[in-house]
Amino acid sequence: MSDIGHNFHSIIIRDAVVQDIETILAIERDSYVDPWGEESFRYLMFQKNGIAIVAAQQFPIGYAFGRVTLDEGELLNLAVSKPYRKRNLGRAILNEFLNRCWKLGANKVYLEVRVKNTAAIQLYRSAGFIIEGRRNKYYQDGEDAFIMKLIKQ
Repeated sequence: MSDIGHNFHSIIIRDAVVQDIETILAIERDSYVDPWGEESFRYLMFQKNGIAIVAAQQFPIGYAFGRVTLDEGELLNLAVSKPYRKRNLGRAILNEFLNRCWKLGANKVYLEVRVKNTAAIQLYRSAGFIIEGRRNKYYQDGEDAFIMKLIKQ
């Protein structure tokens, strides 16, 4: 569990639990045009190599889900509830996710991000991610994705 500091009174980052699913799904639907379903979140919560974290007050206000396989981490989903955006909460969640990847033995982390999602790309670049490639028509609506990579320093 991680306290994210004075900018976010009483917000902690902790492991996601099944009781968080309903709120996670609401944030997901509000954040993405092609949201994940409940089973995807549950799957990562119970995987040995899964990382499932939430930033929460009384209830989740943001989350990150991913996994580590061998020496590679993969950030699969990160979102912050709209009222809490642009307050560095996404950065705090990302930092905790990366710390957990490193502890699980990753020496690099990958992710895919929509090419038009400039806010997310800026967040990832500020954390040290670089654009490694592009997946054409990666998303259901046909939008391309950048493949981004961070190597542990």
